[in-house]
Amino acid sequence: MSPGDERWDRVRVARSDDLLVYLALSRFGRRPRLGALPQDLQHDIKDLFGNYKAACSQGDRLLFAIADTDRVREALQTAPVGKLTRDSRYVHVSALREIVPILRVMDGCARALIGTVQEATLVKFRLDRPVLSYLEYPQFDKDPHPALRSAYTVDLAALRVDYRDYHDVVNPPILHRKELFVSTTYPHRERFARLTRQEARAGLYREPERIGTARGWKEALEARGVELRGHRVVHAEANAA
Repeated sequence: MSPGDERWDRVRVARSDDLLVYLALSRFGRRPRLGALPQDLQHDIKDLFGNYKAACSQGDRLLFAIADTDRVREALQTAPVGKLTRDSRYVHVSALREIVPILRVMDGCARALIGTVQEATLVKFRLDRPVLSYLEYPQFDKDPHPALRSAYTVDLAALRVDYRDYHDVVNPPILHRKELFVSTTYPHRERFARLTRQEARAGLYREPERIGTARGWKEALEARGVELRGHRVVHAEANAA
Protein backbone atom coordinates (compact mmCIF):
# COMPACT_ATOMS: atom_id res chain seq x y z
CA MET A 1 0.00 0.00 0.00
CA SER A 2 1.37 3.40 -0.97
CA PRO A 3 1.66 6.32 1.50
CA GLY A 4 -1.14 8.03 -0.40
CA ASP A 5 -3.42 5.02 0.06
CA GLU A 6 -2.61 4.88 3.78
CA ARG A 7 -3.46 8.56 4.20
CA TRP A 8 -6.74 8.08 2.36
CA ASP A 9 -7.63 5.11 4.57
CA ARG A 10 -6.96 7.22 7.67
CA VAL A 11 -9.20 9.96 6.30
CA ARG A 12 -12.01 7.47 5.64
CA VAL A 13 -11.72 5.97 9.12
CA ALA A 14 -11.74 9.41 10.73
CA ARG A 15 -14.77 10.47 8.70
CA SER A 16 -16.58 7.23 9.53
CA ASP A 17 -15.89 7.76 13.23
CA ASP A 18 -17.17 11.34 13.07
CA LEU A 19 -20.39 10.24 11.40
CA LEU A 20 -21.00 7.40 13.87
CA VAL A 21 -20.55 9.76 16.81
CA TYR A 22 -22.93 12.24 15.18
CA LEU A 23 -25.56 9.58 14.51
CA ALA A 24 -25.24 8.07 17.98
CA LEU A 25 -25.76 11.44 19.66
CA SER A 26 -28.60 12.38 17.30
CA ARG A 27 -30.75 9.90 19.25
CA PHE A 28 -31.07 12.55 21.97
CA GLY A 29 -33.18 14.66 19.64
CA ARG A 30 -35.19 13.66 16.64
CA ARG A 31 -32.76 12.04 14.25
CA PRO A 32 -33.14 13.82 10.89
CA ARG A 33 -34.23 12.10 7.72
CA LEU A 34 -31.45 11.41 5.24
CA GLY A 35 -32.94 13.93 2.81
CA ALA A 36 -32.74 16.66 5.44
CA LEU A 37 -28.98 16.27 5.76
CA PRO A 38 -26.50 18.30 3.69
CA GLN A 39 -25.61 16.72 0.35
CA ASP A 40 -21.99 16.06 1.33
CA LEU A 41 -23.15 14.26 4.48
CA GLN A 42 -25.59 12.13 2.50
CA HIS A 43 -22.85 11.19 0.06
CA ASP A 44 -20.41 10.22 2.83
CA ILE A 45 -23.02 8.08 4.60
CA LYS A 46 -23.83 6.16 1.42
CA ASP A 47 -20.16 5.80 0.53
CA LEU A 48 -19.02 4.63 3.98
CA PHE A 49 -22.02 2.63 5.20
CA GLY A 50 -24.01 1.70 2.11
CA ASN A 51 -27.25 3.29 3.29
CA TYR A 52 -28.70 5.48 6.03
CA LYS A 53 -30.41 2.62 7.88
CA ALA A 54 -27.14 0.71 8.26
CA ALA A 55 -25.35 3.84 9.42
CA CYS A 56 -28.03 4.58 12.02
CA SER A 57 -27.91 0.99 13.28
CA GLN A 58 -24.16 1.27 13.83
CA GLY A 59 -24.66 4.61 15.55
CA ASP A 60 -27.24 3.05 17.88
CA ARG A 61 -24.89 0.18 18.75
CA LEU A 62 -22.17 2.70 19.55
CA LEU A 63 -24.51 4.65 21.84
CA PHE A 64 -25.61 1.53 23.71
CA ALA A 65 -21.97 0.40 24.04
CA ILE A 66 -21.21 3.12 26.59
CA ALA A 67 -23.01 0.90 29.12
CA ASP A 68 -20.35 -1.80 28.58
CA THR A 69 -18.00 -1.06 31.49
CA ASP A 70 -15.27 -3.42 30.30
CA ARG A 71 -15.22 -1.96 26.80
CA VAL A 72 -15.10 1.59 28.12
CA ARG A 73 -12.31 0.74 30.56
CA GLU A 74 -10.25 -0.87 27.78
CA ALA A 75 -10.77 2.19 25.58
CA LEU A 76 -9.58 4.47 28.37
CA GLN A 77 -6.58 2.33 29.22
CA THR A 78 -5.41 2.20 25.61
CA ALA A 79 -6.31 5.74 24.52
CA PRO A 80 -3.51 7.39 22.50
CA VAL A 81 -3.81 10.72 24.30
CA GLY A 82 -4.35 11.92 27.87
CA LYS A 83 -2.85 11.18 31.27
CA LEU A 84 -3.76 7.79 32.73
CA THR A 85 -3.88 7.44 36.51
CA ARG A 86 -4.92 4.55 38.72
CA ASP A 87 -8.64 5.30 38.37
CA SER A 88 -9.07 7.84 35.55
CA ARG A 89 -7.85 9.29 32.29
CA TYR A 90 -7.54 13.06 31.86
CA VAL A 91 -7.76 14.52 28.35
CA HIS A 92 -7.29 18.12 27.30
CA VAL A 93 -10.39 19.45 25.55
CA SER A 94 -8.37 20.12 22.39
CA ALA A 95 -7.57 16.40 22.10
CA LEU A 96 -11.08 14.96 22.42
CA ARG A 97 -11.26 14.36 18.66
CA GLU A 98 -8.35 11.94 19.02
CA ILE A 99 -10.03 9.50 21.40
CA VAL A 100 -12.06 6.57 20.11
CA PRO A 101 -15.75 7.01 19.24
CA ILE A 102 -17.13 5.27 22.34
CA LEU A 103 -15.41 7.83 24.58
CA ARG A 104 -16.48 10.72 22.36
CA VAL A 105 -20.07 9.50 22.67
CA MET A 106 -19.73 9.40 26.46
CA ASP A 107 -18.50 12.99 26.35
CA GLY A 108 -21.43 13.91 24.08
CA CYS A 109 -23.92 12.26 26.44
CA ALA A 110 -22.47 14.17 29.39
CA ARG A 111 -22.71 17.44 27.48
CA ALA A 112 -26.33 16.65 26.63
CA LEU A 113 -26.98 16.74 30.38
CA ILE A 114 -24.72 19.59 31.39
CA GLY A 115 -24.55 21.76 28.29
CA THR A 116 -21.34 23.37 27.08
CA VAL A 117 -18.78 24.09 29.79
CA GLN A 118 -16.89 26.92 28.13
CA GLU A 119 -14.24 27.16 30.84
CA ALA A 120 -13.36 23.43 30.85
CA THR A 121 -9.68 22.66 30.30
CA LEU A 122 -9.58 18.91 30.94
CA VAL A 123 -12.13 16.11 30.81
CA LYS A 124 -11.70 13.39 33.40
CA PHE A 125 -13.07 9.93 32.53
CA ARG A 126 -13.43 7.47 35.40
CA LEU A 127 -12.28 3.93 34.60
CA ASP A 128 -14.65 2.21 37.00
CA ARG A 129 -17.98 3.92 36.35
CA PRO A 130 -19.65 6.23 33.79
CA VAL A 131 -18.64 9.49 35.45
CA LEU A 132 -17.00 12.42 33.66
CA SER A 133 -15.69 15.66 35.15
CA TYR A 134 -15.09 18.94 33.35
CA LEU A 135 -12.17 20.64 35.08
CA GLU A 136 -11.20 24.29 34.81
CA TYR A 137 -7.49 25.11 35.01
CA PRO A 138 -7.09 28.80 34.11
CA GLN A 139 -3.97 29.85 32.23
CA PHE A 140 -3.17 26.25 31.30
CA ASP A 141 -0.66 27.34 28.66
CA LYS A 142 1.00 30.12 30.66
CA ASP A 143 1.00 28.79 34.22
CA PRO A 144 3.53 25.94 34.61
CA HIS A 145 1.36 24.34 37.30
CA PRO A 146 -2.19 25.71 37.06
CA ALA A 147 -4.54 25.26 40.01
CA LEU A 148 -8.01 23.76 39.77
CA ARG A 149 -10.64 26.51 39.71
CA SER A 150 -13.90 24.60 39.25
CA ALA A 151 -15.26 21.15 38.45
CA TYR A 152 -18.55 19.93 36.96
CA THR A 153 -19.10 16.20 37.47
CA VAL A 154 -21.63 14.23 35.42
CA ASP A 155 -22.83 10.80 36.55
CA LEU A 156 -24.34 9.21 33.44
CA ALA A 157 -25.82 6.28 35.37
CA ALA A 158 -27.63 8.47 37.90
CA LEU A 159 -28.24 11.33 35.43
CA ARG A 160 -26.86 13.71 38.04
CA VAL A 161 -24.68 16.80 37.71
CA ASP A 162 -22.60 18.21 40.58
CA TYR A 163 -20.52 21.38 40.75
CA ARG A 164 -17.64 22.38 43.01
CA ASP A 165 -16.02 25.80 43.17
CA TYR A 166 -12.33 25.92 44.15
CA HIS A 167 -11.92 29.71 44.00
CA ASP A 168 -11.53 30.07 47.77
CA VAL A 169 -9.73 26.79 48.45
CA VAL A 170 -6.47 27.66 50.23
CA ASN A 171 -4.56 24.60 49.03
CA PRO A 172 -6.04 23.60 45.64
CA PRO A 173 -4.95 20.67 43.46
CA ILE A 174 -2.43 21.60 40.76
CA LEU A 175 -1.23 20.00 37.52
CA HIS A 176 2.15 18.49 36.69
CA ARG A 177 3.49 16.93 33.47
CA LYS A 178 1.11 18.96 31.31
CA GLU A 179 2.45 17.41 28.11
CA LEU A 180 0.68 14.16 29.03
CA PHE A 181 -2.77 15.75 28.77
CA VAL A 182 -2.43 17.10 25.23
CA SER A 183 -1.88 15.67 21.75
CA THR A 184 1.53 15.40 20.11
CA THR A 185 0.64 18.32 17.85
CA TYR A 186 -0.31 20.72 20.65
CA PRO A 187 1.61 23.99 20.12
CA HIS A 188 3.23 24.14 23.59
CA ARG A 189 3.75 20.44 24.20
CA GLU A 190 7.54 20.48 23.89
CA ARG A 191 7.81 23.42 26.28
CA PHE A 192 5.73 21.48 28.82
CA ALA A 193 7.87 18.36 28.32
CA ARG A 194 11.10 20.34 28.72
CA LEU A 195 9.87 21.68 32.06
CA THR A 196 8.99 18.17 33.21
CA ARG A 197 12.50 16.96 32.38
CA GLN A 198 14.03 19.84 34.30
CA GLU A 199 11.83 19.20 37.31
CA ALA A 200 12.63 15.50 37.28
CA ARG A 201 16.36 16.25 37.20
CA ALA A 202 15.89 18.62 40.14
CA GLY A 203 14.38 15.77 42.16
CA LEU A 204 10.98 17.42 42.48
CA TYR A 205 9.04 14.26 41.65
CA ARG A 206 10.68 11.99 44.23
CA GLU A 207 7.66 12.21 46.54
CA PRO A 208 4.67 12.41 44.17
CA GLU A 209 2.19 12.04 47.01
CA ARG A 210 3.31 15.42 48.40
CA ILE A 211 3.24 17.63 45.33
CA GLY A 212 -0.35 17.33 44.15
CA THR A 213 -1.42 20.53 45.89
CA ALA A 214 -0.15 24.12 45.76
CA ARG A 215 1.24 24.01 49.31
CA GLY A 216 2.98 20.68 48.88
CA TRP A 217 4.54 21.84 45.61
CA LYS A 218 5.81 25.05 47.20
CA GLU A 219 7.41 23.03 49.99
CA ALA A 220 9.07 20.69 47.46
CA LEU A 221 10.53 23.64 45.55
CA GLU A 222 11.90 25.16 48.76
CA ALA A 223 13.34 21.84 49.91
CA ARG A 224 15.25 21.43 46.63
CA GLY A 225 16.41 25.07 46.60
CA VAL A 226 14.81 25.89 43.24
CA GLU A 227 12.11 28.14 41.82
CA LEU A 228 10.24 28.44 38.57
CA ARG A 229 10.71 31.23 36.10
CA GLY A 230 7.95 30.65 33.61
CA HIS A 231 8.48 27.13 32.27
CA ARG A 232 12.08 26.91 33.52
CA VAL A 233 13.60 25.63 36.75
CA VAL A 234 16.24 27.91 38.26
CA HIS A 235 18.23 27.87 41.48
CA ALA A 236 16.59 30.05 44.08
CA GLU A 237 19.85 32.02 44.59
CA ALA A 238 20.21 32.70 40.86
CA ASN A 239 16.61 33.88 40.67
CA ALA A 240 17.07 36.19 43.64
CA ALA A 241 20.22 37.65 42.13
